[in-house]
Amino acid sequence: MNKQKILNILKNIAAIIVVIAMFIVIFYQNRDRDIFKFGEDESSKLISNSQDENGAFYGGDIGRLEDKVAFLTTTTFTVVDKNGKTESYPIAISDPQLHIEGAWSACYDSDSKEVVVFKGESQAYTVKTNNKIVNAKVNKNGYLFTATEKEGYNCECMVYNRDGEAIFKWDISKSEYLDGDINSANDAIALTLASAGNNKLVGEVALIDITTAEVIKEEKFDSEIFYSLNFNSNDTYTLLGNSSLTYFNSDGTKRWSYKFGDKTLLKADISNHDSMVLAFSSDSITKGKSTDVKIINRLGKVDATKNYSGTIDAISQNNESIALAFGKKVYVTNEKLREKKKTEADYNIKKIVLYKDSKYLFALGNSGGKVIE
Repeated sequence: MNKQKILNILKNIAAIIVVIAMFIVIFYQNRDRDIFKFGEDESSKLISNSQDENGAFYGGDIGRLEDKVAFLTTTTFTVVDKNGKTESYPIAISDPQLHIEGAWSACYDSDSKEVVVFKGESQAYTVKTNNKIVNAKVNKNGYLFTATEKEGYNCECMVYNRDGEAIFKWDISKSEYLDGDINSANDAIALTLASAGNNKLVGEVALIDITTAEVIKEEKFDSEIFYSLNFNSNDTYTLLGNSSLTYFNSDGTKRWSYKFGDKTLLKADISNHDSMVLAFSSDSITKGKSTDVKIINRLGKVDATKNYSGTIDAISQNNESIALAFGKKVYVTNEKLREKKKTEADYNIKKIVLYKDSKYLFALGNSGGKVIE
């Protein structure tokens, strides 16, 4: 073998070594964060049952669990920290539904008869219901609210304490149940209902004392149906309707309504009543598809508004930042929609959750998700 051939071989070997070294460095930098990528490593087994025949993700729900993110799939309840490190617990669910408040998580399967409640990363208790579950929510103290189907009634609402013991029952016979929640004082539930009267739909909102089993306050709204209800930290509550965002005092009286007008609501995050995020379609012939994002404060006033190109896919917020996802792009802003940073995933984002530390977010796509800094 001549000298030139030997030199060429040595050059090729050196080049291969450099490439391998670069790969090792990149791998160790990202191995913890590139989680839930199907078919790449052992962690793909965590949600392998959540893929259809084309490898698309169809089952799962996510939410912020204190300073981490909880991820519920058909096979596991997984907690992910901001560095991408995971702790997983087996669970069998066909249609994962997750509700989180503080350190508590309620995991259930729609149309099933069981709710598994976690405190942090440990299973706290399990509730078995007599009827199929419509929805379930847990408050910051670990008290569980459930709404289930019931023969002869439209719905049965129950409250359970931290030991999983039933402490309250309320049957709904005449109206259709839409949503409900339990307050942080553990002494009241709020319900949003719908009924038909005089050839029109009527929305109903009721606040019920669970210690006396009496209605504290009930209001009806012509042609306004509220499909989402959320108790705030001070036991006021906020409702999203077909044409408004409405805010109620803790005694059940309505404080204000923000009307949508002719705008079409695309996405909303009302988890923080100091800065509720509403995203409306703003399509036009000249601009094409775009989204108007508005921040509504607890007084019902618009604090900020901004137009973004494209159709919004997901919203998340914590107490200091807001994340808005459009396709692969994510804009992180303050509560006045002033941009802090813009980042991008290598896949289209379906759901996002901002960590308590706003430098990190969990982005979920069709084929998995990961932590993005």
